[in-house]
Amino acid sequence: MQTDSLKITLETLQPERQASAEPRNRLCIAISDVHFTDGTVGTQNAEATAWKDFFSEIVSTCREDAIDDLTLLLVGDVADMIRTAVWAQEGVYPWERTHANFSPAPRKIMHRIADLHAGEPGQSAGHDSCGFFHHLQNLPAQLAGVRVETIVLLGNHDKEILADPEALTIFYERCLGRKVVDLSPEYRRWIGRMYGDEKRFADPSSVPWLPFYWGDADLRLFVTHGQWRDPDNSRAVEAQGNLPAWQVGDGWRADVWQKLDYRPFTDPCFGDTVAAGVLSTFIYQAKRKLANLPDPELPRLMRILDELDLYRPSSDAKVEYTGQDSVLDKPNFSYINFGTWHDQIVDKENGGYRRRGVGRALFVQHLQKEHGKSKRYRYFVQDGIQWSDRMDQW
Repeated sequence: MQTDSLKITLETLQPERQASAEPRNRLCIAISDVHFTDGTVGTQNAEATAWKDFFSEIVSTCREDAIDDLTLLLVGDVADMIRTAVWAQEGVYPWERTHANFSPAPRKIMHRIADLHAGEPGQSAGHDSCGFFHHLQNLPAQLAGVRVETIVLLGNHDKEILADPEALTIFYERCLGRKVVDLSPEYRRWIGRMYGDEKRFADPSSVPWLPFYWGDADLRLFVTHGQWRDPDNSRAVEAQGNLPAWQVGDGWRADVWQKLDYRPFTDPCFGDTVAAGVLSTFIYQAKRKLANLPDPELPRLMRILDELDLYRPSSDAKVEYTGQDSVLDKPNFSYINFGTWHDQIVDKENGGYRRRGVGRALFVQHLQKEHGKSKRYRYFVQDGIQWSDRMDQW
């Protein structure tokens, strides 16, 4: 890694905070690619019972281990701005940022996502809400005395949210329950410094972008979504004037990304915006054309179209210790490269087979106080979220 890139990364790992004089028990939980959609093109989201169990596990772990500080990391692709019929309905594609109909689209998508996933489970907008953001916002009340911090990193399916400040405001306020004007100066400075200017989001009326990475030396942890390693889900940029070039083969270059205003990860690219956007449009248009056909097989065709959008690349979680040659060239960090998806082929109740994914979360603990257990540092991966089980009932 280049010296300038390493320096910038290490100086912008997380918001500044006053160090505690007393030892504290810390827990960090990271989960990626939850892909909350607006439900207009297939359903990629876990069911309400799965998220209830997930948050119950968080609460019980915090109580059992007397946790003082909890950090919940949502590692990108949280609000899925691509898998939706809204782009087709608005007559605009996700990569047409200057189109007159562009801005209304991400706003509609975000409001629908909030309607579906921020309400109390089963009580949201006439639909069955999974309740994820409802549980998330109620977590501090369930953990009195615990400092709860939620960090949402930028992925490749949610980057369109950065193209419209109003859509990003909806995400902060309706999904995370955080008023934009109340975002702390420390958080605003952190995001600004990461993207090249600590004053960029200093005005309380400005809407800070989502961070690209997060790290913590005490937890020996560095986390990012990973699109910078994927040529399909990042954008190669050619040198122009005084601006440098970048492509995936150049690796981690925070210094270059700042000069480019992080365009490799905020501009449209093939893998997500084009491929997924076109697929969603195809599904929407196909269902629209088929809707009035007097065919007994029509319900089955509609279900197949809904399920088309579920199939996506997936990978197992990997947690590996690295030394001086790590992504940060610094010992005592763990390099985390993990995706939520763990594939299984299972029998359908009514015959045939389908894919079922299991959600995967990383737990990292640093227990520094005596409370019946010895002081310890540990991490483990936990599977427990069933994806799209509702379709097994077909």
